[in-house]
Amino acid sequence: MGNLLVLGDSEIHNIITNLSKAEIYTFRDVLARCLRDYSVGAEREYQPAPGVINRPEGQRCLFRPFTSSEGIGTKIIVQPPPTSKAGTALRGMVAMCDSDGVPSGILNAEEITTYRTSLIALIPYLWRRHTAKIVVFGAGKQALWHLRLALALRGDEIESIVVINRTASRAEELVVKLRGENDAKWKSAATMQHIDPSRPDFQEYLKSHLSAADAVFCTVASREPLFPASYIITEGRERQPYISAIGSWQPDMIELDPELLHQTVKRISPGSKAGSLLVDDRKYVLEHSGEAAQSKIGAEYLVEIGEMEKLEHDEGDNGPLHDWMKDGLLIYKSVGVGMTDLAASNAILDIARERGPSKASPIIGTSPEDNRPPTPPSYLTTPNDVLGRPDSLIVVWSRLKDENDNHFMKHSLRSEISGAHRNLAMSPVSKSDPIIIVGAGAFGLSTALHLAQAGYHDITVFDKGAGVPSDFSAANDVNKILRVEYDDDFYTNLSVEALKAWKTPLFAPHYHQTGFLHCTSGEAPKKAIDTLNSFRASAERHPDVRKCVVPLDNRDDIVRAAWQFQDGPLPGWKGYFNRYDGYAHSTNALKAVNEVCVASGVRFYLGDAGNVVEILYQASTKQSDAQSRKATGVKTRRNTTHNAALIIVAAGAAASSILPSLGTQVVAKSWSVAHIQLTDSEASALRGLPVTYARDLGFLFEPEHGTNLLKLCPMGGGFINTDPKTGVSHPPDTLGESQFMPAGDERRLRKLLAHTLPSLADRPFINKALCWFADTADSDYIVDYVPDTSNSVVLLSGDSGHGFKMFPIVGSWVKALLEAEDGEQEISRWRWKDPKMSRAGNWGEAVSWRVGSSEEFRDIRPAQSKAKL
Repeated sequence: MGNLLVLGDSEIHNIITNLSKAEIYTFRDVLARCLRDYSVGAEREYQPAPGVINRPEGQRCLFRPFTSSEGIGTKIIVQPPPTSKAGTALRGMVAMCDSDGVPSGILNAEEITTYRTSLIALIPYLWRRHTAKIVVFGAGKQALWHLRLALALRGDEIESIVVINRTASRAEELVVKLRGENDAKWKSAATMQHIDPSRPDFQEYLKSHLSAADAVFCTVASREPLFPASYIITEGRERQPYISAIGSWQPDMIELDPELLHQTVKRISPGSKAGSLLVDDRKYVLEHSGEAAQSKIGAEYLVEIGEMEKLEHDEGDNGPLHDWMKDGLLIYKSVGVGMTDLAASNAILDIARERGPSKASPIIGTSPEDNRPPTPPSYLTTPNDVLGRPDSLIVVWSRLKDENDNHFMKHSLRSEISGAHRNLAMSPVSKSDPIIIVGAGAFGLSTALHLAQAGYHDITVFDKGAGVPSDFSAANDVNKILRVEYDDDFYTNLSVEALKAWKTPLFAPHYHQTGFLHCTSGEAPKKAIDTLNSFRASAERHPDVRKCVVPLDNRDDIVRAAWQFQDGPLPGWKGYFNRYDGYAHSTNALKAVNEVCVASGVRFYLGDAGNVVEILYQASTKQSDAQSRKATGVKTRRNTTHNAALIIVAAGAAASSILPSLGTQVVAKSWSVAHIQLTDSEASALRGLPVTYARDLGFLFEPEHGTNLLKLCPMGGGFINTDPKTGVSHPPDTLGESQFMPAGDERRLRKLLAHTLPSLADRPFINKALCWFADTADSDYIVDYVPDTSNSVVLLSGDSGHGFKMFPIVGSWVKALLEAEDGEQEISRWRWKDPKMSRAGNWGEAVSWRVGSSEEFRDIRPAQSKAKL
């Protein structure tokens, strides 16, 4: 009994998720050898028949015994009844003995079954020549492991992954999880998205993906085909796919359309197996597979994967059989071979023994978890997990309840206690002091989120807008570009950090990795071309981004990257395509963060009640600080005062109205925006369109889901609204004054459409407006204490037209400032700037990525622009 190992799911998961690429291939070879022994060796006759018991209450039990010269075992798998409180997911165990009958291992079967099934399904996948586009049906562990293994083994070749599940939220969760793991481990440039089956154009969208897929993984216990054969068998298809179906395991289950199987076997040429259906166990598939039962395809059309492995090993890289394995329509149906559980379990037990007792318990009946420091109790988990930045646990020390909790804290906190105390001591406010944030846009909400998650629990947000997102926020929009490349590596690196945060659970539902098509037209000025080349060079310098960049040297290159432009002339267009980038639905992202803030106890005052008109100060009583003052609160337009120990001004373009000392270092600036209302079919045709930016003309996005609005923005120097008395630009007094688009901007957008989507070039523009934001002359943000306020007022401003992409991480900058040991902004470029900067109307023209000069609002506004709100 001394050699018996008991491995729970967590131990097995830890082993298989930490295998290197070479170790995965070795594991693959173990399973392939087992399949060869079963199919062409003598092992098949020594395998007991499996059994299935369907109990009257709905429980299903699968018993799979197996033997070999090296060991004996059995697997018990249970599908609980529909009324089970534990859910209906398959669970079970594998019990192992050595060849003498001495017990050697008891293993939780869930991870083993998932891993070996997925890895065997990827054996034919590894034969394939192409794997750029993958479609996955299902969002459970099988789907996840198929994708994990594909990324681990061929991640550099994969361009896109699409997940389809009857419950869209589960598909979203899988995509979010996979993106996070990919960023940490494989760093594939593949785009990852899910398709919601409830969308009206779902079938059309599904067909477009399946007709172009190189691999289709089916992992659903379905009772009807997941898609019609016509979505795969399409006229003029350039590449045939590999399709695996492993989810349905009983005669009443089916994943693949029987017609697809008939079409496949029709391709068999005389004397060749090419075109056969690939299976793991011919007899068992015929008896238990719904696909075989409904298609009535005979045994002569089925070839076992073990047979193919043997033939490939013997015949090498030659002949039609090899061509079919590499490039033909290849379908694999699995129902499971018990011997592979034996091979997989033995391999895992060997690894566990090699890694020592810390990963496995050599005591029967003992959970391996008992030998490790316990995980933190659930009440220590805060909403901060959403961002992947755990709170300093010293804050919750008093909530520990028993010795196990203290054991965990000793292991986790010993190195953090002194630093946490130091940061708390140096902060200008304690976590119980009242904090006011002025502005409920992207910067203000992000700050509220991060501070609440860091333990500051008296936070109030003020905004003059009637709701969140505020009508006065530049981020209250359909979508915003999320590009990472700048001509300044500081912001490139920062944007990469932000984009990783966009892939975390809170933000990921609003992130769309469509890619960024960045070009100039044949008439572009030198500055636009130079900027594009500088951006591309920056992307190619970054190790994570460079592999996503594709040069676009002519029209054909561009149409390959964005087929939706196939009717556009694209005169003289050149540039690059960056698959790393995309866009976010900004309004929905703001709403999501607002909900988390409210749930975390953040209070909101909106409308007139939230319209802050003045910061209140108390003069210093110390002679040495005669020029200093300390903020005590704010006053609203209702003449109501609210007290606070710290005021954070994140009011965007309106910041100077309550901070006159800003001078002209931050001004209000705007660019225009317009939309085209598309029909359902027009919008469907543009789904997946990359964010397209013609540096000298403007940019556009794929249509908004639900509304079919196509958003367009012209490129130019922007518009300012300068007060002649102060030289400071302010946004207009009312929103209605900005509800128009200047004629020059409209001409640029018409030209952009004529180049790209000519059928839309003359369509009417709707929802035209100027979008006002806070701008700095050098396009750097300001995250700093306002001078002469005794560190009681923080300015968070300077969005400068490129701030929204930082939404998930902006608040962390404020937190870092508040907890800085010296009370200073560490990043010099984000410090308070000279308030006496140039008042020239050409504000910000020196910023490399801006083309054109600023114009005054009074010179372009229509005569009757003061419409009622």
